[in-house]
Amino acid sequence: AIKSVFKGNVDFISYDVNKLDAKSLIEKAVPMIGKKGKSAVLVISFEEVAEIINAIPGNSPLLDIQWFGCEGTGNVNRLIADREFTDKATRIRFIGASFSHSGRYKTSLPYALSASINAGFRPLSGYGINIYDAFSLLTEALSGLGPSASGADLWNLLKRINYFGGIGGPFELDGNSDRTTGFFRFYSIFGKENKYQWNLIADYENTFSVRGVLTTY
Repeated sequence: AIKSVFKGNVDFISYDVNKLDAKSLIEKAVPMIGKKGKSAVLVISFEEVAEIINAIPGNSPLLDIQWFGCEGTGNVNRLIADREFTDKATRIRFIGASFSHSGRYKTSLPYALSASINAGFRPLSGYGINIYDAFSLLTEALSGLGPSASGADLWNLLKRINYFGGIGGPFELDGNSDRTTGFFRFYSIFGKENKYQWNLIADYENTFSVRGVLTTY
């Protein structure tokens, strides 16, 4: 997917999250670095991004280029609690993204739902809302097909549904039942010593009202 939209050279390394060997990943990545100022790293991961970055030696050229995280690696409190990660993350100017339902036109439903759940789980994350909406979509499809429907019948119906209104608001779906609309926030880590925090640096909105607009702060 990256190669299809990026004009430069793309090298990639894959790994099994359940058998992560971060040191080996770092060793494989070093020879892939091109000219200084012409290279960057994109990490498609979850919170194990901290383990990967922690494995970078202090004298590695990987600390001299910028790193980008994918959706789900931005604004995660657990990551800024890791001192070794935050020290290196500030050096590599790490940027992580997070899906949000707080676009220009907010819906009050997520906030009402968040207020009704256990205080220890507040605020309800955008991903939690997405899971709820995905389950609701599946339930609606099953109710239309009946209890004897096969998995193939269900999938064929889901592929034909291109719009759904959930508690996170309305959204469009493509032929794979993936969202085609959304609002993303990009965060970077700032601070020093034990006082690190995520700062919002950009928004990307691709919704019904605003298509493909990046706003930086």
